[in-house]
Amino acid sequence: MVTSFGATSAAARRRPETPTRSRRWPSVAASGSRKLPAINRHLGDASSDSGPRVMGRVFRDTLAVLDPQPEPSICRPIESRRARLLWKSSQVRLTEDMMRVVLEQRLGFVATVTRDGRPNLSPKGTTTVLDDEHLLFADIASPGTVTNLTSSPFVEVNVVDPIRRKGYRFKGRGEVHRGGERFEQGLDVLAQRGYTTPRERIRAIVVIDVEEAAPLVSPVYAEGAQEEAVAASWLEHHRKLNS
Repeated sequence: MVTSFGATSAAARRRPETPTRSRRWPSVAASGSRKLPAINRHLGDASSDSGPRVMGRVFRDTLAVLDPQPEPSICRPIESRRARLLWKSSQVRLTEDMMRVVLEQRLGFVATVTRDGRPNLSPKGTTTVLDDEHLLFADIASPGTVTNLTSSPFVEVNVVDPIRRKGYRFKGRGEVHRGGERFEQGLDVLAQRGYTTPRERIRAIVVIDVEEAAPLVSPVYAEGAQEEAVAASWLEHHRKLNS
């Protein structure tokens, strides 16, 4: 009972408070395994590269503490769909057409990253196929590219037929060989392919372990253009340039 502004009666003060119900977390087994995938989608999966790793790990550790004997199927890390889509094989095999394009064009545009994170693009006229898993090029005048590869091995090579406007992009890791068996193998391959650069001018052989490969196709083909017509158009363009 209120007796005055801001004051209460002694009876009111002595009235016992209604006890509040303590909130208990449901056990893992009681919650059911079907709910966990949705939770993992929001909190992330510590077993994948997607989502906040720490939150996903803390949540699962909390569940294990709340239920000391959870069901094995529930505790097993849930594979992230995004991780399945992004992770690829560490190596791919080059198709016959990929190797054909590289061998015919003999020119690759090699992209690397500088120490301060800037892109570097450089054409390499010795780009060729080592085998169905590797490309290579010679370091004849490539100080920037080789320096970049010593700090970050990640590289992308684009090889495109400028007449047909088609080609391929290759992503992987580059390794610089200044001597040894791989260096000698690279020199032999270049000689077999008809390259005549003197040995003393080749400072290193860069071997690229191809991890991803994808086609490069001009948007003109999406408009219904035929390859013969595209090739004829660009041949005429180059004829005029050189006439």
